[in-house]
Amino acid sequence: ANINGGTNYQDQTLTATLSIGKAVIAGISFADGNFTYDGIAKSLVIAGALPTGATVIYTNNGKTDAGTYTVTATINGGNNYQLLNLNAQLDIQKALLTVNVSNSSLCQGSNLPRFTVSYSGFVNGETQANLLSTPIVTTTATSSSAAGNYPITASGAIANNYNINYVNGSLTIFAKLNAQITSNKVASVSKGETVILTASGGTTYSWNNANSIITGQNSAVLTVRPTATTTYVVNVSNGSGCVETVNYTIEVREDFQAVKATNILTPNGDGINDFWIVDNIDMYPNSVVTIFDRAGRLLFTQKGYKNNWDGTLNGTPLAENTYYYIIDFGTERLKQKGFITIVRE
Repeated sequence: ANINGGTNYQDQTLTATLSIGKAVIAGISFADGNFTYDGIAKSLVIAGALPTGATVIYTNNGKTDAGTYTVTATINGGNNYQLLNLNAQLDIQKALLTVNVSNSSLCQGSNLPRFTVSYSGFVNGETQANLLSTPIVTTTATSSSAAGNYPITASGAIANNYNINYVNGSLTIFAKLNAQITSNKVASVSKGETVILTASGGTTYSWNNANSIITGQNSAVLTVRPTATTTYVVNVSNGSGCVETVNYTIEVREDFQAVKATNILTPNGDGINDFWIVDNIDMYPNSVVTIFDRAGRLLFTQKGYKNNWDGTLNGTPLAENTYYYIIDFGTERLKQKGFITIVRE
């Protein structure tokens, strides 16, 4: 300040310092934020109007993964306002992920199936590949456990951004079928005999292809006429999908016991005893049948007899009488002999 003293006083100059301090920025808040993980970055922002020219810079903001973060907002007030630092907590909670164990089943005695799970709760297109460790699925049951229901449990899944919840599944063990085969005859039969095999223990039956099946390949009852010792195999299943395979072996004896000839012939065209029948002779196609009269005269001979002799000689009916036959099964084999009585009305 310059002072003019006029005529009587000296002039004088005085100096002083004017100091204007920076103002404190007021009216700005920075609140904590709580979120649940959704795969999208989360940020906190200040609230309130900044003075003209002020700028803000955030540190440790814009987080995606679950966790608790301290975010700093640094406000630069420029020439007229003091620097302001504000802190807030950014909290991102883990999302809930549910692991659902799928139900399964097996037939008693079978190997345990491969257990599977499904997930609900993955966000933003994430999948099992985003887990640090996939769940381990186990059960207390074994292949030999009694029929019933057993829990299937999961554990061990690890994820950075998910809390894991487990929903158990159920393993149903169906009782063993106890399939079996019975026969209407003993297991050893003479060649030519017909045998009826009956399977039980299931609801559907399928017999494998085998020697001399007559009927019933897709039913419980199989009728066979084996020409040699044969093992018959059936696959037995039920409505639960259980399958069990069992077999039955029929021994076939070449003892000629099933070769039985009738001893009466009434060739009158009524369809009864019109031909001389030898049961099961077709099983021995190399056998030779010879028929004689009382005097030993040869009346008929045939290799591989076709049950076609009608009591004639060269087309002429033979008289009522008793005749004799020989069935020759081959060298060093049994010869079967007997008589035939022709009766004509």
